[in-house]
Amino acid sequence: ALNGFSANAVYADATTETVNFDASTNSLSVAAGTDIRLDLDVTSVYGSVAVEWTLNGDVIADETETSLNLGFITGSQEGIYKAVITDPSGSVTTIEVTVDVITPLQITSQPAG
Repeated sequence: ALNGFSANAVYADATTETVNFDASTNSLSVAAGTDIRLDLDVTSVYGSVAVEWTLNGDVIADETETSLNLGFITGSQEGIYKAVITDPSGSVTTIEVTVDVITPLQITSQPAG
């Protein structure tokens, strides 16, 4: 059974935010450089489960644990995450969670004059 889906964000100033995802909360907006961990709370009468994480529908290679660490997040990691959890009785797919990465404004050149 999928008991919960949450994210832990650790910001540059070391503050931490935990977001529990459900039908009403399925997005997270964070500044670039934030450390993010997506966590699944899963139980199975069969013991272990197989996990497959995806980003924008593409399988994320070598990410098969119930936690997905997105350390020092960048714009290339922005998108829709979900996981498929499988045990001998079948599979369940999490809700889709959108992670938005906010890139701070940068001055690339000084005004002329």
